[in-house]
Amino acid sequence: MSPKKKQTNPGTMFASRLKKLQSTWDESKERAREMFTKVPPGVYLTQVQLLELGENSNGLLQVKREHLVLDGEHKGVTIYDTLQLETSDLSMAFFRREVEAYDYEPPADIADIEGTINEIVEEAPQVKLRVTHSKAGYLNAAVIEGLEGAEAAAEGAEAVEEEAGDEAGDEYYTAEEILAIPKRVDLKELIKDNDLETNPDDYKKLSKLKQAIIKELGLDETEEEEQEEEEAGTEPGEEEPSELVIRAQAFCGTQDLAPEEGAIEDITDIKVLTALIDGFEYPEDELTEDEISLLGELDMDGNIKRATKKKKIAKKPGK
Repeated sequence: MSPKKKQTNPGTMFASRLKKLQSTWDESKERAREMFTKVPPGVYLTQVQLLELGENSNGLLQVKREHLVLDGEHKGVTIYDTLQLETSDLSMAFFRREVEAYDYEPPADIADIEGTINEIVEEAPQVKLRVTHSKAGYLNAAVIEGLEGAEAAAEGAEAVEEEAGDEAGDEYYTAEEILAIPKRVDLKELIKDNDLETNPDDYKKLSKLKQAIIKELGLDETEEEEQEEEEAGTEPGEEEPSELVIRAQAFCGTQDLAPEEGAIEDITDIKVLTALIDGFEYPEDELTEDEISLLGELDMDGNIKRATKKKKIAKKPGK
């Protein structure tokens, strides 16, 4: 029997080369934090690092973005997100809003948008950025406003004061103010900022989520008011969605049409729902009678891809 070869210890083979990487290894902890930390939902003072026009894996146009957090607990962390330009008719509307929020004028000719993007990157403005997380765990970012000079410094100082726990002059929500909050993402931010135990995912209706927050904060309304609300089936400050809106919401859910921000049940404007549905074709044989009727009521008969009937060929006798 021939003797076995002596196993080489990888640690012995590569130790000298690894030692040369020690300084880089020491720096990697902070660099990894800056590159890969997923910041929680909230509003951040940031600076533009990158806007890059390109294509996604499906060949559709998109803009990759990077914003560097300038203050607070997550200072130095980069927020990565992507704006899709061709996934729906609403994509360009969201992108235009973002360009305007940077405080830049969108060009009349969309072919010139790359120049505007390069100008934003070159000037690297400071902006207030709102971060949210989708149910699937994806990070979404939206520019609230661009900031300049002293204004940016003031925003940074204000954020530092808030993180330091300076409660002097704090203002507190009333039940009426919570009921008037229009978006689920804003309620989630309120829950996070106040360390509440209410879980937004437990409430499909926005009104029920608001009531849960109000109850946890000890801002409950009187029993008489609660009874009136229960009997009416609605909450103060919220109108019951129309039947058309409810059907449109259900259609969006069936077709996996989701807004870029918030949940489909939070959208009660029929124009927004119509815009979300438009731009796609729906095979007739995959639609129910009610769905076909709905598209007709929304003046979108043209979005129905009609099933083609095979022509019948009459056979001659004896053949």
